[in-house]
Amino acid sequence: MLLDHDGIEVNLSNEVNESALHYASSNGYVEIARLLLERGVHINAQSKTGYTALHNAIVRRKSNIVQALLAHGHLDLTAKTKGGRTALDIALAKCDDEIVRLLVEYPGSGFTSIVDTTPRHSDFECLITAPHYFAFEDYPAMSMRPYFETEPKVEYYYSPQSPTNCSTRKSSSLVQNQLDYVRGEKEDAVHFAAYAPPIVGINVPFNFVIWAFLANQREEMQEQATSDGSQSRQLSREMLMDIRQGASVHIHLEAPSGFTILEDGPTQTLFWKGELTSANYTIQCTLAPQMDQVMFRAKIIVGEKVIVLKSFIFVSSMQQQHEEAVELKSTVEWIPEQYEEIPYQDLNLKELVGQGHFGDAYRAEYKGNDVVVKTLKAQAFGASNDEIVREFRHEAAVLSMFGHHPNIVPFVGASTDSSQPLALVTGYLPFGSLHQYLSNHEMTVKQKEIVLKDAAAGLLNIHEGRFINRDIAARNLLVDGDLRAKICDFGLCRRMGATGGWHFESGVGPLKYMAPESLSPPHSFSQPSDVYSFGVLMWETFTEATPYKGLSGVEAAALVLEGKCLNPFATGIPSKYVNFIACCFCEDPSKRPTMTDIYNKLSEREVFLPGIDPYARWMKR
Repeated sequence: MLLDHDGIEVNLSNEVNESALHYASSNGYVEIARLLLERGVHINAQSKTGYTALHNAIVRRKSNIVQALLAHGHLDLTAKTKGGRTALDIALAKCDDEIVRLLVEYPGSGFTSIVDTTPRHSDFECLITAPHYFAFEDYPAMSMRPYFETEPKVEYYYSPQSPTNCSTRKSSSLVQNQLDYVRGEKEDAVHFAAYAPPIVGINVPFNFVIWAFLANQREEMQEQATSDGSQSRQLSREMLMDIRQGASVHIHLEAPSGFTILEDGPTQTLFWKGELTSANYTIQCTLAPQMDQVMFRAKIIVGEKVIVLKSFIFVSSMQQQHEEAVELKSTVEWIPEQYEEIPYQDLNLKELVGQGHFGDAYRAEYKGNDVVVKTLKAQAFGASNDEIVREFRHEAAVLSMFGHHPNIVPFVGASTDSSQPLALVTGYLPFGSLHQYLSNHEMTVKQKEIVLKDAAAGLLNIHEGRFINRDIAARNLLVDGDLRAKICDFGLCRRMGATGGWHFESGVGPLKYMAPESLSPPHSFSQPSDVYSFGVLMWETFTEATPYKGLSGVEAAALVLEGKCLNPFATGIPSKYVNFIACCFCEDPSKRPTMTDIYNKLSEREVFLPGIDPYARWMKR
């Protein structure tokens, strides 16, 4: 390595005053960063935009670099960018709890992390926010009290399950460990823009970043996006989508042939909180493309709303000067809420692959491709013929939007002629359902966690579209050759009412997976009832057993209505999920975790839940 030789000048900088340490910090090259530090590189050197290597590492969420810089010492945590932001400001804006903790605990930082540990209602979590709201070490000791009593000059943020109690907070100054925001009515006009180098070389990793921001955050976004020394440029257009605060935003990046997405894979989930955020991809071109320009296609999915961002980038086999680089171009495509009408007679039905109360599923052939045809009984959608057709067509149009999500089976079309069986047509996965796979193959805990995380991401997006699934089970998850899961059955899926749920005249459904409130009149279904079903799915997946084996659906429902649930201590359930699954089975729907909690738990993020004794309920049986 060049750094091993004497005489190498480590403090040289480029035209924007960024050194090799800036570049190593942006890209996570921790060993190179350590060697540069050993060679005496200026650790606090600032670029023309005021960014230090530490700032760059935080922008790119490179916690390993942050640790290396902190371990070396001599950091100036008060250094500010041209926009007046310190390292802690940026970490708070990123809501990166790990990096915030590292900065706060750094000796001599002047900050004391104060987290209220006083017992209180389980729906509340109290955190001090922003560097200028943190208590300095010479600040008088405070008596930490729950709820709304606070000492002067200290601002708390409470995250209750009711939006009326959320305190006002300043942009770029929020740390939130609990990523579950409550659903609010307010929607933000969120802009999206992609940044990447305008020209890339073969076998050279580069950053491709999709930013989400408000109009008044554009300058801050541009400052951060161009601070890493990689000559990133904004795509030619911004795109706009109305998104409520707290919504999950799923970004799925499709890389062209010859490109590999490193580290976290093609799908990332953001939680829009009204603050500047981004999905960061590290990409490498491993094979020379046939054409000099290639297209990256990013689907941005929020519930049933889908936008496709197409980006074009130039690939060169040799390094070119910055002036010669070809600008990136992008186009934005709104996917309309529509579906393909398929004449039922064009479907060549083959073998039966599933049966249910609301219809049967067949493997079929359509236009030379294998598909799954799910027939539905008309009475599920209305009374009169016109009502049946109208409702079913609307449901098909919206459900077709969900098929763009990477964890939902692709939607092909629908047959809506009421004189024929109503049918939904989806893609076919030859590996079958998770239930079938578990019956014939061994799976590690990690593989099960990945499958469950995929299912949680898909269901989270269904909820974001204001739909409830009502039929979460291992039989309704398909797995592909890479053991990634897709939700496949929407026969019971319905749009939520204005109150966030729905009441049905009958409680017909998968009884062993249904929540207590769904089993008894007025048969309430909601997002929390889907969470209950997901708890059964987790139990079923980890134990590889049939829920309530040996009991009929009616007998199992009777147990649930008596307050008895599946045993969260059953063999195969990892200890870290025992209390979590028990919370999913809470009789009070408001005390169950949300799908955001479930997704975060399976993503190994910290989740705050009420104290539940998982032993108490199942011992009643």
